Amino acid sequence: LFEQLQAATFRVSDRSFMQANWEVYAMIYQTLEKWFGECDGTKTLELYGGIGCLGLSLARKGALVTVVEENPYAIADARKSASQNRIRRCRFRLMTAEKFLENVQPYEYEVVLLDPPRTGLSKSCIDSLIQVRAGRIYYLSCDAASLAREGSHLGAAGYRARRAQLFDMFPQTAHIETLVEFILD
Repeated sequence: LFEQLQAATFRVSDRSFMQANWEVYAMIYQTLEKWFGECDGTKTLELYGGIGCLGLSLARKGALVTVVEENPYAIADARKSASQNRIRRCRFRLMTAEKFLENVQPYEYEVVLLDPPRTGLSKSCIDSLIQVRAGRIYYLSCDAASLAREGSHLGAAGYRARRAQLFDMFPQTAHIETLVEFILD
């Protein structure tokens, strides 16, 4: 399956996860792009990157992106999409977010993108993420309880929620996606 986001085409194989409501996902990206601002050379880490839609789209705009994903099929799709769209400002890491964060130095990344599963982040992941000390964290959540839990941890570590936007991914259901921008005070 191939889906279009902005001017890029993304490959989605049968063993990769992708949001089902592509129109709403495009609105999420448009909001992220607006909040992100100037991309040129911004060192960006995308955890739980899936097929890389958000990170690769920002790399097209000039960000230097590292996509981290533990699903080998999704990483293969991300690599294929990067190649097909001639996106060069990205690299891919096939591993868990927890494992990748073990070797990240403080301030190595300016921005972190997160789109974790419904269960949210593990304790070790949130602890390691806080140590990265990225100036901005964009957290896309499909579960209000896990977002509140992790937002509390980020707040205790000096992050402040600057803005949030809800997206009704599946109308007439309880499934709401929330994009929050956290900034380091």
